[in-house]
Amino acid sequence: SSGINAEYGGPDPGKPSHPIRYGKDWLTIGLPTLLLYTLERHEYHPHYDTALLVLSLALIVIRFRFNPLKSLPSPDSTYTFAASRTYITAFRTFVTVSTVICILAVDFREIFDDSYHKTRVYGYSLMDTGVGSFVFMAGLVAPEARAEHSDSWNSRKKNLKKSLGGATVLLVIGALRTIILGYLGYDVSVFEYGRDWNFFFTLAAVKAFSSGILTVLPFNTQPWLLGGAIVVGYQALLSQFGLTDALQEGLTGNSLHEGGFLNANREGIFSSVGMIGLYFCGLTLGRIIFQKRTTLGEVRSMYGQLAAICFVAWNSTVLSHIFVEKASRCYANMTYVLWTISHNLTIILGILAVEILANALSSRTVDLTATETSRVYVVGGCKTCVERSRTASCACLIPAVQQNELLYFLLGNILTGLVNFIYEPHNHSFRPEHAMAILAVYLATINATVTIIFVRKIRLKFW
Repeated sequence: SSGINAEYGGPDPGKPSHPIRYGKDWLTIGLPTLLLYTLERHEYHPHYDTALLVLSLALIVIRFRFNPLKSLPSPDSTYTFAASRTYITAFRTFVTVSTVICILAVDFREIFDDSYHKTRVYGYSLMDTGVGSFVFMAGLVAPEARAEHSDSWNSRKKNLKKSLGGATVLLVIGALRTIILGYLGYDVSVFEYGRDWNFFFTLAAVKAFSSGILTVLPFNTQPWLLGGAIVVGYQALLSQFGLTDALQEGLTGNSLHEGGFLNANREGIFSSVGMIGLYFCGLTLGRIIFQKRTTLGEVRSMYGQLAAICFVAWNSTVLSHIFVEKASRCYANMTYVLWTISHNLTIILGILAVEILANALSSRTVDLTATETSRVYVVGGCKTCVERSRTASCACLIPAVQQNELLYFLLGNILTGLVNFIYEPHNHSFRPEHAMAILAVYLATINATVTIIFVRKIRLKFW
């Protein structure tokens, strides 16, 4: 869908209504992502993936009125989409939508494969990527990663204040989640984060401590050195100083999650250390991505740099898995951090490759430096998208999710609880088509809600 939703200028392609725009977004973004995680549950055949790939390429070709060779830009030509970095927006949307799908799909064993479930302690699975991807993404787009970021003390204090405000909101949400789930008697595995800890507390800890560290350290501190030192040091505690045994057997020698707050929530608290290291690694890659680039040659150079880093990360993951410790989302150890970097960077490279292809196949481009009087249109052509075309991706759903990521995730959590309360999927069996229908309505409702909020220009982020 990334290529389908790339921007372009030229004659007005028409201004379909918001429902039509939403329908296009659902068919090219929502539904394919939903099928990606549920289609393979029963009688999987490789031609399913092939069909989806061919359909995607066909839509790109049709969208850009394929004109062989004539539209291929030279290496020195202005590469306009690089300035808006729509591939990062698409990546963030993909991660957020995928996570929201999985948190409900996991409750329907009829359509969600068991191999996708979170691992108990060690291992690799689809749902193990969730929290790591969010932390990586937060570092990738952090203010300190952007080229226009100022490293003055005033800027640091401003970022710290903003981060602490966001962390406070996350703490409140996390506390409410723990209280509500406890009141409803919802079964939550204590081996994931602990008795009281949850995903929101981890994000809050990462947000607060990472900003605090960046505030007090010298201006020229390299985030990759900082992230590497945290990850390696934490892994040393796990492997060489008995922290792994302490986490498994309990800090007080009792493997149950009882007693004080630290022992009862040891997995969530200590794994936050590894997540902070992951955040700084994401910040490092963000500084590479957000460097100013205006030509295709510069984008190709960045792509090669990211591909080289991805190659090293995958090989380091394999070596760490063999010689250090298997990946553990539960502990956020070094292998898990390397795997998360490799996994997410691979997705970014794939989306960027589609963006490059889409730009090459397009006979029209958007001049982001054009004057306000220039006639600039985007896919869909609706007024809201046209007005935002200089700062946002053209598809309503993509910038809508980006602008309301926390709200999108919160809606997913609320509706997941509501669906579990009404249908009790753990206690009942469903026909696959019925489970798919429930999940489709669930996702369509969330997508429609954030799209309406975006189109109406309602901003709910207040910190």
